[in-house]
Order: sequence, then C-alpha cells, then structure tokens
Amino acid sequence: MGPWNRILDGDTYRCLLAYMIEQSMLGSDAISTVASCLLLLQVLWKTVPVVVPESRINPKYPTLDYEYILMEPVSADQPPLVVFIHGGPHSSFIADFQPYMAGLCMCGYAVMMVNYRGSIGFGQDSINSLPGNIGRQDIADVQDVVEQIVASGAVNKGKVVLIGGSHGGFLTLHAIGQFPDFYRAAVARNPVANIASMLSCSDIPDWTFTESGLDFDPSVIPTTEIYGKMLERSPLVNVDHVKTPLLLMIGAKDIRVPTSQGLELRKALEARNVPLRVLWYPDSGHPLSEVKVETDSFINIIKWFDDHII
Repeated sequence: MGPWNRILDGDTYRCLLAYMIEQSMLGSDAISTVASCLLLLQVLWKTVPVVVPESRINPKYPTLDYEYILMEPVSADQPPLVVFIHGGPHSSFIADFQPYMAGLCMCGYAVMMVNYRGSIGFGQDSINSLPGNIGRQDIADVQDVVEQIVASGAVNKGKVVLIGGSHGGFLTLHAIGQFPDFYRAAVARNPVANIASMLSCSDIPDWTFTESGLDFDPSVIPTTEIYGKMLERSPLVNVDHVKTPLLLMIGAKDIRVPTSQGLELRKALEARNVPLRVLWYPDSGHPLSEVKVETDSFINIIKWFDDHII
C-alpha cells in the first residue's frame, strides 16, 4: 500500500488562511468556502494498486490490474467502512474532492472507492474485459479488496456497509445477493435489478445488450436466449439469498434506469421480508443531483448506516 496523504496540515492551513484574509486576498464568499474546507484537515487518503490474483485473471486480458482509493478519518481507530461503487460501468473515481465521501469521513466512516476492471483510465483492454462479465468480474474485484482491508484490521469487520448508483447500484445488489452475511446495510440509487426487463423501457437499450456480452442491433426482436443471458447477469437472480437491509432511492423521472426496476426489486424483497425502505423523489431523474434531493439523500444514507451498525 502507498503512503497516506493528508488533506493539508491544520496549522499550515490556518496560517495560510489568516494571511490571505489579512492581505484582502479573499472575499467573503471565498472565506466561507475556504473555512468550510477546514473540516477536511483530519482526513487521510491514499490510492492503492491491486494485482489480480491468478484465480481471477481474465484469460483474454491477463495483464490487467486495478486500484482503489481509501479515505479515512485521522482520529478513527478501526472505523466502520463504506464501500462506494461507481456506476457506468465505464467510469471511475478520481483523487478529487467529492462531497459525499468527505461527508461520510466527517461522520466517522472510512470510505473505499474501487476502480474495478472495466473502469476508464486503465486502457482499452480494461474496458473491453468487462462486457459479458458484469456481475461477476466487477463484483469480484470489489469484494476481494474489501475482504483484504477487513482482514488487515484497518476497519471494523462487523461494520461494513456499501452504496452505489446505477451500475454501482447493480453491483450493490449483486454484493448483498452473493455475499449475504458480509454487509450490515446497503444503499442503492436507481439500480439496475433485471437487465432483461429494462431492455424495452430504457433510453439505452444498447447498454443491456453490450454489457451482457451481446451484439446490439436495433432491428432485432429479443429471443428467449437473449433474455436468458440478460437475466443470468442480473442481481435479481440472487434475491432469495438477500437479507441485508436496503435503502432504495428512486427518481420518478428516470428514463435511463426506469422506476420499474426499483419497483420490481421492491416487490421481490418485500415478498421475502427483507428490511427495506424506499425514498421516492417525484421530480428527479437518474442522478438525483438536485440540491434538496442530495441533502435529503445524504441525511437518510447516514441515518440508515448508523442505525444498522450499532
């Protein structure tokens, strides 16, 4: 693992801020903004490269590796861990200020952000390795490093939770279905639950084909074989194993991952008496990015995690 990076030294930062104010280098709005950043003085972060074990090497792309970013409060001793899974799946986490992660750290949580194989920024082979392997290669990459950090004793092994949106929600559902006794709580934002049923109502039907390892042709009428391959890769197939409490956040105007996905999941979980809470945002779409919605989401996320790790 690489060395920790401190998000600025406290005394140095305060002296710099005082000097800038004295020299009239900051207006009132900037002063407020910079002062708010003082909250982050006690957060450590590092980027950790990961070598894929031989048992999980993709035979078509055997030289790939990946990484994760770990943030942790300085004063915490074995803090609870939030595993944050990005969507796409072809996107990535970067070493930049991210309000959700910063907020989670300031609430006492360590945060792990995994750039699994298929994330952008690691070459075309990495991207090409994932279609046809979603729900398998990506979630295995995530689970492997989570288990490693838990085994190291750096975080509280009994207080591991996870969150993700869109494809990150898809992987969150896979995680609690494939590893039903590992996570204490989960949060999913507009998650893909059933690729087969999403095909006919999403604005990106090509995604359902491509990520399932199928060639997309808009003129094709799906066959039972096509639907079967999509369903095989969907987290809904593991719903009988799920017992982790789930907070489900749905944007009613989402056309990317339509509300029918969340409602289908809700019905399946309620039929199996899985602890579930649904937050329905009537004026929001896929990102749930409006200020009021993000505020409400974050408060409920923290409360959900706090309530289930006690």
